[in-house]
Amino acid sequence: MHHKLLRLALHRRCWSLPPPAAVANPGPATDEAQAVRMLHELGVEPGSLVGLNLAGLNAIYRALTDKRTAPARSPPPSQITPPLTPLPPPSTQIPPPSTQPSQVPVAEVSQEVPTPSSINAVGTVSPVAVDLLSDFPTTKEGALQALERLNVPNARVSHFDHLTLKRLHSMMTFADTAQHYYAVNNIKVSTDWGIPTSFNNASNVLCEKGTSKRLTLWILGEVASQFWFSEDGYPAKRVGLSVQPFASDIHEFCKRLLHGLCMPRNSSLVADGFGPDQVRATHWMTRRGQKGLPSATDEFTEFYDARATLKDKSSMAKLSVEDIIEHDPAGS
Repeated sequence: MHHKLLRLALHRRCWSLPPPAAVANPGPATDEAQAVRMLHELGVEPGSLVGLNLAGLNAIYRALTDKRTAPARSPPPSQITPPLTPLPPPSTQIPPPSTQPSQVPVAEVSQEVPTPSSINAVGTVSPVAVDLLSDFPTTKEGALQALERLNVPNARVSHFDHLTLKRLHSMMTFADTAQHYYAVNNIKVSTDWGIPTSFNNASNVLCEKGTSKRLTLWILGEVASQFWFSEDGYPAKRVGLSVQPFASDIHEFCKRLLHGLCMPRNSSLVADGFGPDQVRATHWMTRRGQKGLPSATDEFTEFYDARATLKDKSSMAKLSVEDIIEHDPAGS
């Protein structure tokens, strides 16, 4: 896979290399950010490097620097006839790097960030991709305008600081097609219930259409209501919460996503106790008893703090159910 990406990156960007010059090869970079900077100095656009790991970036760097420092080979004398003008050196066949600004919108670049294991803040990723978000507005007013273009009303997020607004924007434009992680309004593949196999029954899980590749989706918003315990104080058999999305069109996205998959089809996601523009998530907590014992109900404890860091669950701080407060701006 890395060899394919290497060939693709070289094919797409070789035209933008500056004329060959004596370039000292300092050796492989020690981190991804350093590798991207070194490749950028060689004329490689950072947008073409998103998703590559350190080994792949170093491989591209070595290939480019080895090509530049290699001595130019003259054509064999047998291929040069007297009437022909000698071939120009390779350096005159490569146009100088374009001075035009990158044609890749910031939103598209942020949609191709690395896998969630490299995310170091909500909506901000490893240093490789952080540099790609440098065009994000530096003022809170500009950040609010950027979110407004994603159908996020100012009234819902104006209480957040600039850094949080930037994180929200990045999360809402996130898509990792390799690992199938998406913001719910930014799904890049056709979806359907998964195909059951002998090792993976994904028939009731949302997957990429025609496969059993499960999708992981998220919605950005604040908790509108929640239900974790029954009236007698015991863990509920079916827990759930409703979310008031920040973006005004998220509910419609969810409705359209599920409408064609319901059997029978149902165009409404509204239920008792939930507002018409809220999205709810539920989960059954019962498990079958063993050796004739009755079924048991487990308490839901999978709460994680993703306000400052979004990584794999084992790397994030856990919260308790008491930390989940309805309509709490700090807990959104």
